[in-house]
Amino acid sequence: MHKPIEVFKEYLNTSVRFEDRNTQKLLTDHGHEPLQMDQAMLERIVEGFINR
Repeated sequence: MHKPIEVFKEYLNTSVRFEDRNTQKLLTDHGHEPLQMDQAMLERIVEGFINR
């Protein structure tokens, strides 16, 4: 399991924050909720990568 997630190592070991005000506004303007990246979503992303 460790080898497939090696590519995520840098992201998993740091706190990454992106400026997304423009994206948030576009989503809101078009009636969409902003993405909430939580633990469950992160696990789905990693699992999807491993099981590809």
